[in-house]
Amino acid sequence: MIEKGKISALQSAMMMYLAITPTAILTTPSITYEYAKQDLWISPIWALSGLITVYIAFRLHDMYPGQNIVQASERIVGRFPGKMIGFIMLFLYLHLNGIVIREYGEFLVGSFLQRTPLIVVTSSMVLVCALAVRGGVEIVGRFAQLFLPAFGALFLLIIIPIIPELRPSNMLPIMEGGVMPSISGAGILQTWYSEFITVSFLLPFVTD
Repeated sequence: MIEKGKISALQSAMMMYLAITPTAILTTPSITYEYAKQDLWISPIWALSGLITVYIAFRLHDMYPGQNIVQASERIVGRFPGKMIGFIMLFLYLHLNGIVIREYGEFLVGSFLQRTPLIVVTSSMVLVCALAVRGGVEIVGRFAQLFLPAFGALFLLIIIPIIPELRPSNMLPIMEGGVMPSISGAGILQTWYSEFITVSFLLPFVTD
């Protein structure tokens, strides 16, 4: 099926935010803390792969308008190497989706649906996502507009009650072990930030 839908720049930004941020909120703080300790807040400053990835995606879009990174790679490195890059990215996304689906299922089963089999929860998510994708990129963009305010409200409901418990002194001493712990923590964040290459698949459908 050839996609003919169009989305706005705001919708694409919302789609990217919802695709990457929830997983990062659930997993990256605890993993990054293992390396950076109290310098956890510094690590995102060193993690520049997100900016670099978005810059590359936009440059490719300017050079090869209407093509995503897989299509453009065939013109850059040749047909066969380009196909290999496409297969690598396909398996990468299958792997990432498997992780996200498992995290979603474990979170719901552990928090709300203790008696529901994990396969039922994950299968229902895959089914809903498949139906949305079948509807086209416009449908997914509208879903992002619908769910982002709800996601933001729920996130604030979690964050606001714990503000009185926050202690800035827990951030001290800053760089007690030097700069390397925060840089090591940034290495973990690079993995999530690099997922912004997904914007390359959305840019051909952005109208503004």
